[in-house]
Order: sequence, then C-alpha cells, then structure tokens
Amino acid sequence: MDAAIAYKLANPSESLRKVAGRFEVSHVTLHDRLNNKHAPPGTLIPRNLSIIQEEALIAKINEYAARGTLLTPKHVGVFAQALCDHQLGTRSGLEQLVAEKALHEKDEALRKASEQLDRAARGSKKRQRYPHGERFDQAYQESHAEELAERRETETAKREGRKRAAQSAKDTHTSKSGKECSAGPSRSV
Repeated sequence: MDAAIAYKLANPSESLRKVAGRFEVSHVTLHDRLNNKHAPPGTLIPRNLSIIQEEALIAKINEYAARGTLLTPKHVGVFAQALCDHQLGTRSGLEQLVAEKALHEKDEALRKASEQLDRAARGSKKRQRYPHGERFDQAYQESHAEELAERRETETAKREGRKRAAQSAKDTHTSKSGKECSAGPSRSV
C-alpha cells in the first residue's frame, strides 16, 4: 500500500484504478489513504502500555518462565495493570453503554419518584374531581347552582318520560295470538 501511495504521488496523472491494479491493492483504500480519510492499521490504536512498561512486563514474564511457572492471560493482565496508571482491558464502547444505561435507570427512578410524589400530593383523581359523586367540581357547582338544578330537573323529567313511554308500549303490545309478549325470546313447547 505504501509503495502504491508513493507511486501515485510521483505520478499524479495516472488513474487510481491503474495504480491500484499495478500494486494489487483496493482502489477505494488507496483513494482514502491519499485523501487522509483512512489511516493505516495500527496508527490510530492507542498503546495500553508504553514501550518501557512493555519491556518491564516482558522481563517479569521471563522471570516466571525461568522458574518454570506457567502464567495465564489473567496473570499477565494483573502484572500489566500493576505497571499501568489507567484501567486496562476495558472497552470504551462497553463503558459508554454501561454509563448510558445507568443514566437511563437514574432518570427512570427520578421520574417514578416524581410521579409517586405527585400522586401522593394530589390524591385520587376521581376523589379530587368528584369527592361526593358530583358531576362537576365544587367551585363550578357553587357558581352555577341554579343552572345545574334546572338541568338536573329536565334530565330527570326526560328520563321519567322515556320510562313511561317504554312501559306503555310494553303494556299495549300484544302478539297475534292475543297473548302478551314478554321481554326475551319466546319458546314454543
């Protein structure tokens, strides 16, 4: 890839595809590297240990190997962590997900606590709106008492009128045979 980049820089008139074909590399990667969009592997990965720390770790591993003691990857990780000043072996993406989850859980807990406090402060919505079975709140009932009483009377009168009309229709209705109809399906036995 480095040779292809050097050749392309030396011969800018030659097309990317021809240069990529000559050096058997991807023309997309070659284009990205030339335009600083795609870094070569390993350049952007931060080192967990400095070179001096790595040499100290290798010396420690060799010391155990000289004694004939086998080390597991976990032991090597513990030794590396002792040499390093920051946390090793954690994934930044995982840390971010864990932090976001904790933040969401905290927000949810605060929301639930707020709702619970709000419910406790207000009480039941039904009892708040209609403490004694009224249709309107107390302030409205007091300010519109005459109008509500009038409406209640007309509704009661209409209800009674409908009941009387239904009863009279039931009393006057008879079947063809002259028998009185009952409410519900008739069965002949």
